[in-house]
Amino acid sequence: MRMAETDHRPTNFIRQIIDKDLANGVHDTIKTRFPPEPNGFLHIGHAKSICLNFGIAQDYQGTCNLRFDDTNPAKEDISFVNSIKEDVHWLGFEWDGEERYSSNYFDQLHGFAKELISKGLAYVDFSSQDAMREMRGTLTEAGKNSPYRDTDIETNLREFEKMTAGEYKEGECSLRAKIDMSSPFMCMRDPVIYRVKHAHHHQTGDKWCVYPMYDFTHCISDAIEGITHSLCTLEFQDNRRLYDWVIENITIDCAPRQYEFSRLNLEYTVLSKRRLIQLVEENHVSGWDDPRMPTVAGLRRRGGWALPRGRERVLPVPPGAFRLRLHREHGRAACAAPGRLVHGLHDVSAGRQPQHGQLGGQRGNAVHGHCVHARPHARGLATSQPYHPAAAARRFRERHSHQPRRRSVRQRLAQRHVPRPSGRRVWQLLHAVLDVAVRATAHQLVPRSALGEGGGPLRVPRPARLHH
Repeated sequence: MRMAETDHRPTNFIRQIIDKDLANGVHDTIKTRFPPEPNGFLHIGHAKSICLNFGIAQDYQGTCNLRFDDTNPAKEDISFVNSIKEDVHWLGFEWDGEERYSSNYFDQLHGFAKELISKGLAYVDFSSQDAMREMRGTLTEAGKNSPYRDTDIETNLREFEKMTAGEYKEGECSLRAKIDMSSPFMCMRDPVIYRVKHAHHHQTGDKWCVYPMYDFTHCISDAIEGITHSLCTLEFQDNRRLYDWVIENITIDCAPRQYEFSRLNLEYTVLSKRRLIQLVEENHVSGWDDPRMPTVAGLRRRGGWALPRGRERVLPVPPGAFRLRLHREHGRAACAAPGRLVHGLHDVSAGRQPQHGQLGGQRGNAVHGHCVHARPHARGLATSQPYHPAAAARRFRERHSHQPRRRSVRQRLAQRHVPRPSGRRVWQLLHAVLDVAVRATAHQLVPRSALGEGGGPLRVPRPARLHH
């Protein structure tokens, strides 16, 4: 189903692919998924993927699944599962049905692994990790075949059953796909698809002693759920070859297609989950929701602007995103009277202003994280000019120049009853850049409430007052 004709939204290559598939009858409906690994909290980079997958499903009247790729029980925990569900809800999205787990498909995955062995496309390798690393080769040198690569099918099936029964220790053996050791793509040089791991799983308990690898699980889980467009970031571009190889060599009806998009990176911000885990485990921060962390929970705990959405919820969100959204959807007049369209920064019709708890902090021009806290009327939200970084920079220069721009009588009358906005436009410009970057792929304002629990917002020193 196509988007409404009156819904004017910017396009991109993913939407163009979807439009072409729908026009050619490749798919009747769109189904996406957001597949996080429950080994940590979501960070701001995951917010882009969430908005993209859930946003596309909403725009095309499709569905989006929330699936946890829980294939490594040693690093996963149920607390991470709960935090991810809370973050997705806080961002304003609802997944289709119940949340899903890759562990729900472990029986089917085990059967597909045996099918590959039966076809002579997988073998049990008793080489150590160091030996496999040496035999894999380099980017300029082809790899070498393992001495166990030509083991007969019956022996491989028998050894794989012993692995499943827990007769081998961790690292003693693994199941590898038999593809091509001379492939220019390292991920195609007989990758490991199953390994022995004696660990308690938060969903299956102690049922399994072998667990599938992520690359083997990911594509099959998409096929089982009937995903039409598997969207992931560019670091998985080479893995698409393995994704397609697995789907082509097992007996399964659905054949999803993977598409890659660029990940969200912020300068001077650590978005590597491995580094974030190190910060938490080494007690450099108080936890995953520390206000200094770039996690969704940490950003929520910093505090922000409270935007009542009618009678529904209260959401901490920077005012720049609120103004940009109004300007894009309803034009310039909406920014002059936001209260007529939605319940904005304060209820215009009832004359109410948000309380201290709604603002997420104390009064005054204090900077909390990336959001500037000032009096609502001093932010310029009631002016007729949309909040845009270039416009903010221009108004900053005009305000602090010795010869300010002369306003017409009409403009002065229009702003007679509007207090002059704050002069600290530099800080507005800084957090506006973050607003635009975070919501570059999101086409609607996230409608979720629940201010952060525990701890106060992060206080940043006030900038020096600028004089004429």
